[in-house]
Amino acid sequence: MFNKGEKERKENANESRWLAFKATSLLPVDSYISVTIGPGTPSAEGPLRTESAQSWGFSTYAPLQIVDHGCSWWEDTCPPLAPLFIEFNNPLDAAAYEESMLRVDPEIPGVTVNIIGDTISIRGATEGRTTYRVTVSSRIKDVFGQTLGKDKTLSFRIGPAEPFLRGPDSNFVTLDPASKKPVLSLYTMNYNRLDVQIYAVDPSDWNDFKLYLQDYQRTDLHRDPPGELVRDETLRIDSKNDRLTEVGIDLSKELNGNYGHFIVIAKPPKGLFEDERYWEHVQAWVQVTQIGLDA
Repeated sequence: MFNKGEKERKENANESRWLAFKATSLLPVDSYISVTIGPGTPSAEGPLRTESAQSWGFSTYAPLQIVDHGCSWWEDTCPPLAPLFIEFNNPLDAAAYEESMLRVDPEIPGVTVNIIGDTISIRGATEGRTTYRVTVSSRIKDVFGQTLGKDKTLSFRIGPAEPFLRGPDSNFVTLDPASKKPVLSLYTMNYNRLDVQIYAVDPSDWNDFKLYLQDYQRTDLHRDPPGELVRDETLRIDSKNDRLTEVGIDLSKELNGNYGHFIVIAKPPKGLFEDERYWEHVQAWVQVTQIGLDA
């Protein structure tokens, strides 16, 4: 009886040029098996025989075990939010996996688990300066039908996070017209304040805004954002260390009526001897409208 892969190889092989064999007893596990044919193997095409041995080898699978675990993007201490991984020596049977086969303590908010080949990937809102213990069930199974045999507990140390500030993916944002307040959401970690500037603009300032974005990092040319500066403040943030925090920039006081356009600029605080962290500056044209349309 051929399995699917063997059947395909048989169908694609040249006629009378293949040989199949099977063992009469179980092969040893976790072993390298060498198959040697000849010398002296005859041919159907003439009297010549092989002059030397022809060898081919393969390995049998080993008992299922965990071979490594850690952080997917960093070698040592994991930063918050980085994916975690558990690597096995054999590919896992994803169809046989159940949620109860993996237990995480303390719980990770929004945790997701994915099986890719021989690796389990764990993602979620991990917190800094925290050790997570993941218990892998003895029932977890590989594609050969083997189980782990006994529960295994692994430790993952999450260290402190680098400070960061993130804003919308686009430089043009239309706020949700169904929201009670016109608020632009930013996300930060390990910053306790942000420098915020807001400029009131109208659609005719759009081209000047694009020129400003093009040149704002240049040291030989200073270009101010277009529009009227209506807010310039240092915004204090009340958040815990290493915890992702949403910061809302409320534009209600800057509105002249129910609608308007603004340029919102938010920057992390600059240390005395530090360079500007341009890659973290949030600079967005924000539209407040009931149309709910952007382009």
